[in-house]
Amino acid sequence: MAEMIWNQEMSVGVKDLDDDHKELVALLNEMDEAIATGQGRDAINAIIGRLMESIKVHFAREEDFMAKSEFAGAVAHKREHDETLKAAVQWQEHFKDASSPVMLPESLNRFQSWLDNHIQGADMQYGPHLNAKGIH
Repeated sequence: MAEMIWNQEMSVGVKDLDDDHKELVALLNEMDEAIATGQGRDAINAIIGRLMESIKVHFAREEDFMAKSEFAGAVAHKREHDETLKAAVQWQEHFKDASSPVMLPESLNRFQSWLDNHIQGADMQYGPHLNAKGIH
């Protein structure tokens, strides 16, 4: 699987949110490396735990900024967050089950694709709005 690389084209124009996105990309790359090098379930579970915490913090930060700035797309954006978090929790629980197969690169690839599409799509919609409200 190819390393996911954050670049300036992924910037939403809000430093805290860009930093969150960079952290999520780094964690997905760390998991990719762990899978590629055959690290055990415990190591991968630890990365998943950090990833889940980062996702929750990031979603809360985005939602807070959208609420404070009265972003018109906030409800739909939160709904996408809720659906994604639900799927991520199921993914985490499935992998915690010792009888489940070892993490497959395809599972990680789906998550990387989602993140890239979310940043490049839904997140780009709020950037100019937040900037216009003084959130940089």
